[in-house]
Amino acid sequence: MLSHLIKLQNLNDLNYLRIIKRVLLITISNNSRTYWKLPSNNNIPNNPFDSILFLLENIDNLCINILECHKNNIRIHDSILSFYELLSDLIVQEKLPNIILPSSHIIYQCFFSGNGMSLSRTCGLIVGYKAAFDYHEKSEIKSIYHRDIVDYFNSFVMDFCNCLWRNRAFNKQDKNALGCQLSDEIIATLKSMAEMQGIFFGSVFSITHGTVFARWSAETLRDLENASTTIVKKHVGPVSNTSLKRWAEEGGLQISLNDFRVLVLNKLQEKHYTGVYDFLYSSMASLKERRLS
Repeated sequence: MLSHLIKLQNLNDLNYLRIIKRVLLITISNNSRTYWKLPSNNNIPNNPFDSILFLLENIDNLCINILECHKNNIRIHDSILSFYELLSDLIVQEKLPNIILPSSHIIYQCFFSGNGMSLSRTCGLIVGYKAAFDYHEKSEIKSIYHRDIVDYFNSFVMDFCNCLWRNRAFNKQDKNALGCQLSDEIIATLKSMAEMQGIFFGSVFSITHGTVFARWSAETLRDLENASTTIVKKHVGPVSNTSLKRWAEEGGLQISLNDFRVLVLNKLQEKHYTGVYDFLYSSMASLKERRLS
């Protein structure tokens, strides 16, 4: 077991995850070049890909254990995300017959880390896996994954869209949405806590209201105010449909919430949060249409 090779309390040097990535590269390279020829062993596995799956399953468990002990360590997030980014690329490059997804614990732990780098790269990782699924559908590879795997992946897409763009955080009513796999009881408790503080629960993780990107949302608003020579009053507080309409009536700018959110997305891309930008533009139909128009 790979988890036996690492003492979780000694994490000053994260080179072990780079070693894991190297092991995966060597394993896949050997598979494609030598077809797993083992002259001294007649017990060659019928399906060599099972060996890769076994390796990845242990790596996944190792990453989960590390995240449990060091939830907010940015270097650990960087190493884990780097590994899975590499894996999603290799699925296409090496024409692997299966798509191996990270566990939901890893995906949601990085997404809700409170760190922009981790959140954005997790979104970018989903974009990379989407490309892998698209490649499998168009290629002649006989994929062995079950439809449940596709639904599992789509749940990440819908949950992220609900949190970042649709202002429906933890909603379970939409197709494929799983509420980030939280129980109804926990969601109800969180919603109650938000309402007690006068906060709209659906937007707590959005690109305009969430703490991760609130700074860039506010900066986008200031840029608009500073660029205008006609406004007589500045906008106060977080942006919403209601606040923007009231602002326009009181001498502010005429701008819709959707237009403002697109400007925030542009700001995020400018600040190199390209994972969020690419994810939303590849997942939200309204943004796809906007890009084409």
